[in-house]
Amino acid sequence: AVQLDEPGTIYGGLLLASKGPQVSATATCEPTFTGPMVAVMNPVTVTQGQQPVSLSFDGLTANTDYLLKLIATDVYDNCQSHFTDLLIHTLDNVPPVTLAMNVVGVTGSSGVLQLTLDEPGTVYYLVLDNNAGSATCPSADQLFSLTVPNGVTLTSPSCLGNFTVPASNTPAQQNITGLTSQTPYLACAVALDATRLRNRQSQPTSQNFTTLDVTPPQLTVRPVPGSDGNFTCSRYRVLPCVQQPQRCPPGPPKLCRKLCAAWKPECCSIT
Repeated sequence: AVQLDEPGTIYGGLLLASKGPQVSATATCEPTFTGPMVAVMNPVTVTQGQQPVSLSFDGLTANTDYLLKLIATDVYDNCQSHFTDLLIHTLDNVPPVTLAMNVVGVTGSSGVLQLTLDEPGTVYYLVLDNNAGSATCPSADQLFSLTVPNGVTLTSPSCLGNFTVPASNTPAQQNITGLTSQTPYLACAVALDATRLRNRQSQPTSQNFTTLDVTPPQLTVRPVPGSDGNFTCSRYRVLPCVQQPQRCPPGPPKLCRKLCAAWKPECCSIT
């Protein structure tokens, strides 16, 4: 809104601020504009001094700088000698764009969720156990509310939360810990920007990953005695039953003692 201190007429034109050097304007009533203008106003009549008058422009681009050049005359044709320039910035009403989403540094029990936006904002995420292969991301509204879907049990508290993306085109990250070894997971994320409107994404982005296998293998040994009744365990020899004392030889590893008992329990006792 603008106002004059007396009745008169307001003239003006709107252009992109970045195009200012390419536009020339004559400070007359009515002015002429030469160059890439966005819009040239129809004259606005002011019937009463000190009364605000609204100026509106349609079809502008969000999150963009514009320059509005105004000049006025009164009812006696006394025209101002220069323009009044107003810098206008339209609000950002566009949700952020997810440029990249990855899970890096995966171990047997953790991973790092990494996400890049085209503007600063906040990410809301959920990591689901996908061992059954049927996990799906919940709705964006559920993710923004940090609500665990019905029937879902989180592997750890760090599987649900949010984190800040402080800069555009720069990865931000969140550690996910307490995961299960050798297990597939599905990471889901949505974001909102840091503008006054807090523009929200409407669909989540997802990323599959699998934790590493860090569990040692299980070894099962079934000793089969040779024709002479002897078998070896590591570097220890187990004697035939007729020569075997009533307890295993001192010092063999636990595995050797287990083999002795598995071979012929009546030949040795476990100590």
